[in-house]
Amino acid sequence: MDAFSQAVGASLGLLESLQQTKGTNGGNADLVQNTLTDLRQNINQLNDSLGTKDERLARLDRIDKDITNLDGKLSEFQSIDPSIIISPFRSETKSVANVQPSISDFFAPAVLALLLQHLAVTFAALSIVRERNVGTMELFRVSPLSAAEALIGKYISYMFFGGVIAAILSALLVFALHLPMLGNWWNFTLVIAAVLFTSLGIGFAISIVSQTDSQAVQYSMIILLASVFFSGFIMSLDMLWEPVRVISWLLPTTYGTLLLRDIALRGIVPNWTLLGGLIAFGIILMLISWGLMRRLITSSQ
Repeated sequence: MDAFSQAVGASLGLLESLQQTKGTNGGNADLVQNTLTDLRQNINQLNDSLGTKDERLARLDRIDKDITNLDGKLSEFQSIDPSIIISPFRSETKSVANVQPSISDFFAPAVLALLLQHLAVTFAALSIVRERNVGTMELFRVSPLSAAEALIGKYISYMFFGGVIAAILSALLVFALHLPMLGNWWNFTLVIAAVLFTSLGIGFAISIVSQTDSQAVQYSMIILLASVFFSGFIMSLDMLWEPVRVISWLLPTTYGTLLLRDIALRGIVPNWTLLGGLIAFGIILMLISWGLMRRLITSSQ
């Protein structure tokens, strides 16, 4: 009886779990459980030697019928195909988005962020190094402009230039290539401005430490290659080794890709933590560029 109860109990537990998943009540599981309870009671009464000989024989007859009934149900349950028990339901995925984005729609925000970063880094990287090679730094030395004022002027001019390019590219993506724009345009613009601001900081830092135009271009290409492979442009950040993700979070394209996809394709507000981190990173780069610029002008004196 103990061995039989273990066999029935294991099958009964699986049957109950399937019925609960399906959303139905006891059914066969309750019937088997009641029969098993009656069987235990009859056996206990039989062991206690209660009643007359005829009553004990009647209990033996009921026990035999219960065992036969349970054995039939257990055999029927064990004959079920294991694949049905393991996977009794079929799963179907369904998108709940308002639009069905294509592969090109998914990569479009990443391409936009990558292009804007590369343009900002390249133009900023070539600005100061050319001025130093052609002798413009000598004018800064004798002019009343400070290093901070000269750098802020460059930020404003390149931000305006990058903003015009970003507006043209965004209009082409939305109106010509039909990129879904489910979010707010102001949030979209804010993210682009943050990407340009941080990218200019990287470019100005490269321009100050570079000695020639070719050296500045090479540094800019290194930033571009790192952005292609480590910013989530090709593969998700979750697939990268954790120490490598440090490089990913040092690239403006990483923040721009995640934020622009959320705004354009999901229609949600940007992650303010990511946006704040991007802006803070840009401020740090601006302070570094200002310190290098001031030292460059001072050394020219």
